[in-house]
Amino acid sequence: PVVTALFVVILWLCFRDPRALWVPLLAVLLATLYTAGLLGLVGEPINIINNVLPVLIFVIAMSDAIHVIARYRRELAAGRPQREALWTTLRHLAVACLLTSLTTAVGFASLATADIGILRRFGLTAAAGVGLAYVVTIAFVPLAFSVLSPRLGQEPQRVDALFDRLSLRLGRWVLRRRGRVLAGALLCTAIAIALGARVRIDNNVYEAFDPDDPFALANARLERDFGGIVSLSLVVAWEADASGPLTPEALAYLSELEDFLRARGVLPLSVADLVAEGNAALRRGDPAARRVPETPEACRAAFLAVSAALETTGRGEALRRLWSSPRRWTRIVGQVGDLGSTRLNGIFAAIEERLARDRARHTELGLRCFLSGDGPVASRGVDRLIGDLFVSLLTAFAFIVPVLCLLFRSLRAGLVSTIPNLLPLIATLGFLGATGRELRVTSVIVFSISLGLAVDDTIHFMVRFGEEWRRAGVGRTAYARALLRTYRGAGSAIILTTLLLTAGFSALLLSDFPISRSFALCMEVTIVAALLGDLLVLPAVLAVFRPFGAAPEVPADFDPAAPGAEGAEQS
Repeated sequence: PVVTALFVVILWLCFRDPRALWVPLLAVLLATLYTAGLLGLVGEPINIINNVLPVLIFVIAMSDAIHVIARYRRELAAGRPQREALWTTLRHLAVACLLTSLTTAVGFASLATADIGILRRFGLTAAAGVGLAYVVTIAFVPLAFSVLSPRLGQEPQRVDALFDRLSLRLGRWVLRRRGRVLAGALLCTAIAIALGARVRIDNNVYEAFDPDDPFALANARLERDFGGIVSLSLVVAWEADASGPLTPEALAYLSELEDFLRARGVLPLSVADLVAEGNAALRRGDPAARRVPETPEACRAAFLAVSAALETTGRGEALRRLWSSPRRWTRIVGQVGDLGSTRLNGIFAAIEERLARDRARHTELGLRCFLSGDGPVASRGVDRLIGDLFVSLLTAFAFIVPVLCLLFRSLRAGLVSTIPNLLPLIATLGFLGATGRELRVTSVIVFSISLGLAVDDTIHFMVRFGEEWRRAGVGRTAYARALLRTYRGAGSAIILTTLLLTAGFSALLLSDFPISRSFALCMEVTIVAALLGDLLVLPAVLAVFRPFGAAPEVPADFDPAAPGAEGAEQS
């Protein structure tokens, strides 16, 4: 509802036409409804990751709808009949919107390489939702306008003219200062890379909750009073013919490992503690006897005493957490605070290093020791997941670059068009470094999604530039003519879709989940950086590297968009 309200205000201010208000809104509502139906069809529940999917589909579908409406209105303003205007719009934008939807879907679908099922399903359902949004938009919007009056009022025409003037003014500024634009972009990129180098990979449970959330407060008390919520285990196993750990030497070694864990913030418990308590109980609670006995017989007697007491009082499950005679293993169980995956992995690495140093001692005692438990598995799994997501990002990029080269039928043009699409990713990484944020699972998801979204406006700009380039004729100013006409033809739609995307994602800033808010904030940075890349850097790169032909020579007083400029050039 918040997104809808924001879109109503923005669409009315930009178009001043009720038809341009309710047609795209109805289209995106249908796309969102169909995506929700898809979730129901495959039995996928709403969860902490895919709860952003309705807003994602809403704003992505709106982007294509705006490009279709903007092109249709310009064809009408050029004097074309309604049917011809609609056909021209579809002929020029159906393929462009298909490619933008494809690249966005690829960004989502690349999440299918993740090891965690919830992320794989999110990526696949989001990719399918983008496909549904394209079909709905490209079919419904032209169909709806075909039965509506094609008349354009004076107020909508004045709004279009205002956007044209702003876009042309920006285009002239970029063409005359293309060297400075590229130098500024290089400087900003270098700063963002330097800031991004400071970003650490870290994850914890608390990132999903506000500090004053009851869950966070309860866990804080658990960590303060009971050692923490992250569990680990040191599994100690022995062979059938071995005496096992119920010897003074083996129990003393378990106590040493417990001291090692305590020194690193872990609260441990092992069978050595139970034997010490049993020994004290056999001596009528003498505190001085709360220690490991000196003979194997006394150790076994103390263990049997405490085992019988636990079973008698109905707490046998506590014993079975630590000991299994049939399987011949015992465990040191530990609890540690949710310190973040970086610090936890450091603790786990120190434990494994200690176990590796003690291999000879293990052999002497007839034991095998290794680290296990939910904490080590989950913490390292999340770090591997982030690595997998970066692989998915590279996979998406490896797919998108050839698509751009094929689209423009030029390797140089395809490579040049990828330059502004790297900037949003670098800018987002720099934003994380500048604000002291860690690289989390949600942050990496943003990179995969933003790559697809950033390419969208690049495709629209380049497709329109290709049209104008073929009509630009020859001469020193042909390139400038094509670029400025591209600004006038596609610049306003790109600005408007960026405005709608930022407004749409800003609604997620109202979410109760910090994960959703962080996701929205990173997406805002990415979208704004993508706009700057497409309307500032991309034209400057085109002007400098000339992937389509000769470089433009732009005299200081020449305006390729002015009436008569083309005739003067030809003469």
